[in-house]
Amino acid sequence: MLDGKIIAVLVGEQIGDCAVEIIEIIRAMKNMNARVKVISSPRKRYFKIKNDIIRVDIAIDQARTEDYDAIILCSECRSTDSSIHEYCTRFLRGAYDQGKIIAAIGDGIGIINTSGFLPADSRIIKAKNFNGYNRKAGKPVFKDANLIIARDSVSLVSFVHEIIKALK
Repeated sequence: MLDGKIIAVLVGEQIGDCAVEIIEIIRAMKNMNARVKVISSPRKRYFKIKNDIIRVDIAIDQARTEDYDAIILCSECRSTDSSIHEYCTRFLRGAYDQGKIIAAIGDGIGIINTSGFLPADSRIIKAKNFNGYNRKAGKPVFKDANLIIARDSVSLVSFVHEIIKALK
């Protein structure tokens, strides 16, 4: 159980193909008694995903990394406002520096690639191709220090399991 843990789910303005991942990750974390906070652009108040409405709890420009035990990325931090990407990058860099769990699946991997907060000797940078690494290693989820990466929704169950294991 994740009693007392607070999980940030960082969602870009455009959720693209990651709707299922967002819903299932939020559901799984809540089922483990974690408190889940959805963080997004200041312009977003909610996301309508199929029959679910996901409320945005806090705008990225107001979020503080020290308030969360883990950050989960399901979509890229794309926006018509270029400052949103900078807020996302700063937020993730702070979480990484504080040793928080950062987990990304699908399009959420993009911000990790472009943010520049990983050290040059990170195994994730050396792997370069997460999907190829995962296939070669026979692993659906790639882990390095406080980072957990899954390429696509096929790995969703293993991805969620690794987050829960890391937070216990």
